[in-house]
Amino acid sequence: MDYIYAFRKVLQSVARHSKTGIWTLCGDGKERWLFPVILILAADYEEASVMTLIRGSGGNHPCPVCLIHRDEQSDLTIIADLRTAQGSKEAVETAQSSSAEAGENLLKGLGLRKVEVAHFSSHFFQAVSSKFQNAFWNVANSDPHHATSFERLHSNHSGIGGDHLIGQVKARLESRGFPRWRNLNHFQSVTNISFNDGSKHEDIAKMMVYASHDVLTDKAGFLLLQCLRSYLEVDLYVGLELHTAETIAAGRRHLQKFDRLMKRSLRLTDLTQEYQNTCVDTPFGEKNWNFPKMHLQQHAFDDIVRKGASRNFGAKIDESMHAATRAAYLRQTNFKNVTPQYIRDQLDGQEIFLDDYDPEQQAPSDTETVGNVVVGSRKTPTSFADLENDMKEDAAFTRFRLRFAEFLNNFLPAFGYGLPQGKRVALQPTQEIIPFQFLKVFFQSLETWIDDTDYLRCSPSFYNSERYDAALVKDH
Repeated sequence: MDYIYAFRKVLQSVARHSKTGIWTLCGDGKERWLFPVILILAADYEEASVMTLIRGSGGNHPCPVCLIHRDEQSDLTIIADLRTAQGSKEAVETAQSSSAEAGENLLKGLGLRKVEVAHFSSHFFQAVSSKFQNAFWNVANSDPHHATSFERLHSNHSGIGGDHLIGQVKARLESRGFPRWRNLNHFQSVTNISFNDGSKHEDIAKMMVYASHDVLTDKAGFLLLQCLRSYLEVDLYVGLELHTAETIAAGRRHLQKFDRLMKRSLRLTDLTQEYQNTCVDTPFGEKNWNFPKMHLQQHAFDDIVRKGASRNFGAKIDESMHAATRAAYLRQTNFKNVTPQYIRDQLDGQEIFLDDYDPEQQAPSDTETVGNVVVGSRKTPTSFADLENDMKEDAAFTRFRLRFAEFLNNFLPAFGYGLPQGKRVALQPTQEIIPFQFLKVFFQSLETWIDDTDYLRCSPSFYNSERYDAALVKDH
């Protein structure tokens, strides 16, 4: 495995200093005697399998972190023993001192792979020993099994969500429009297009429940939506950028709920099996839920406790850096001998700049500030009677005047505002209201605890597409 040979070369200086330490100039300008260690490995499942020298999804124990058996991966209640570098090293050494058949059976039983140590020259790799090693074992106080982390982009967005749940929902939707929400990808079509971008699967999953809840109304469809929503709740907690003991505990509870929805537990119906029974003779009739990415969720919150928010050990940031290189390849090369052309363009300062203009972030020109909100796209004043008549085909405007007055009577006192002259609001049909089609709100995020903004738009044609945002408002 050339990767292991190459990485051993990369880690040579790190391995040496991990044992002896090295004087290092730190960010505060002071020198300290530091011992480098490898705390986090951010990689998708296939890469993690190589880094930990396991046999991958076909092995008896396909998890790079623990010894879960391959037949038990979909059961998130089973807690298997954790792998350790010391345990793997001892197994490899025992296999080396055994006969070829006995050694292979030992490693196969643990799902481990053997790799020969390589001798490095300046030009080529040459194997000089039959002794097996993992490059990370040479780094003191480091364990590749513990450093390997739950990778949300590939495990959830491209795995459980993108490859399993979303595909099954799409198979039941013939042609369906999707909402165009701020800070999410906008799609002209979803049901008849395949994507290999995990971030697009992430956004599609967020919109899928809203786009399909009135279509998937049969028993199987409802069960599928339950599983999809539960998956989204787990992914939401895994993706939080700021965690407390409460959010960790809530995330674990939602993971248990997802597990109950996906198998028989606590006298609940086996929803997965029941759903699979309805998929017989469909493209998803043979879909297997007993796969590594299903199991890896079990380690997500343990990783967050040990290593911080999942963005610390995710591949999303690295994957996003591919865009500029891909654009340079497509726009500035002749597709032959690409590397020198790309390097030349970078040295010449001709870097690729993607179009970062985003209409979602643009406010209209006629904004007005009212307290901690900004309104814009002002329309002509209209009476409640005319508004209800103009919108009579929209059920949301039925008895709008009366319901709006009731909302104000509940909302104002609940949030410390007195009613006008101490009397309940009573709106007349001839009274006028001024519609605005843009709202910008400033608020403190409950997720990150920092100030944030959000935009709401209401327009029949926002950049050639209908846009009608909505918000849930607590009125008491």
